[in-house]
Amino acid sequence: MDQDDSPSPLDKRLNPNRPLKPQQTNSQSSDANSCEPPPPPPPPPPPPVKPPKVPGQNKRVSSNDFTKSDELHKGQLDSTEIVRAPSLSIATQGVPRYMALATITIALVVGIVVLVTQQQGSNQNSDQVALEEDSNDSDSENIVPQEDPIEVENIETPTLTPEPTLPQQQLPESNAPIDLYAPPKNLGSLVDSSKELVVQVWCEISRVNNEWYTGTGWPIQVGSEILFVTNHHVVEGCEIPGDNEIMLLVGDSQETGEFLSGKVISYDQSRDLAIIRSELILPPLTPSTDIKVGHWVMAVGNPEDLIKSVNFGSITNIDTEELRYETDPPNTLRVVEAIYIDAAINNGNSGGPLINSAGEVIGINTAGRVDSVNIAIAVQVQELCSQLLNCDNTPWVLR
Repeated sequence: MDQDDSPSPLDKRLNPNRPLKPQQTNSQSSDANSCEPPPPPPPPPPPPVKPPKVPGQNKRVSSNDFTKSDELHKGQLDSTEIVRAPSLSIATQGVPRYMALATITIALVVGIVVLVTQQQGSNQNSDQVALEEDSNDSDSENIVPQEDPIEVENIETPTLTPEPTLPQQQLPESNAPIDLYAPPKNLGSLVDSSKELVVQVWCEISRVNNEWYTGTGWPIQVGSEILFVTNHHVVEGCEIPGDNEIMLLVGDSQETGEFLSGKVISYDQSRDLAIIRSELILPPLTPSTDIKVGHWVMAVGNPEDLIKSVNFGSITNIDTEELRYETDPPNTLRVVEAIYIDAAINNGNSGGPLINSAGEVIGINTAGRVDSVNIAIAVQVQELCSQLLNCDNTPWVLR
């Protein structure tokens, strides 16, 4: 029977391009398979040629650009699946667009940041300008117009009193209550300062015989000047106008101290008081009229040429005393308001200050009783106000 090699309708429908081949029997096919090697695989299609990119031009690429290259190999790829170059997907096509959008977004963000920074800088500059304007306004308000100096000719400058060179008197604290019946808490400081504020008074009574009266003096503020207080009997004979010069010794001894001249400007013989003016300036002592029996006292002076000596005691009585001295002429009368103390008073103490616990002067050491022991007399400081000073003002002033 003849073999029919014509293709069936099914073969044509499945692959119309396949050439017609005769069917082989099983034995022939097996022999052919055993004798002939399998055909080699077809070579892979060449990669698609990428068209050069023209600067500034974006060309959309589609799958139709690769049609010619595919058709050249259709005849060689009968039994092999045709491999087409992949067409650009939507994601691949949108890359430049997204990059452009990202670039625009970044540019917008940078622009916003720059604008915000400039706005902040302008605000700071405006604040700085406002502060400078405020400071300029305040400076202009504080500017005081300067007047042209006026030249004054032939005007004498008043002579200023020099400042004291010696230490100030150390007084107890003013806020702390002071017990005038007891020694002060700062006794050592009070002793040291008080010793520096007393001077030795010298009055020459006989130049031929070189005889001098000596006593003690202390500074007091009278008006705007510093004067010195002593007893009248210390400067008696040196109080006559035209012959009223005395000497003040400042220092610890006659050998190491300094003598300064002074003059008796006022005296009250009835109360045994005198006032001296000198170029010497010392810090003044403060007077006080607060006295009571039993108050603690300190007598400062130069007894028997023992310069700057101190003695402690208390007020034993307060009374009126008639003072009589061996050298007084007949009918001499001295009646004083006296303070009686048990502190020792000797020759040379006359005229020195009697100081209380507050460091204030309450009396002028004057005399000791010859017929008694440990009883001395000090004239109350307020007796200066009888004839010598006007004590209605503060400080006291000369009458």
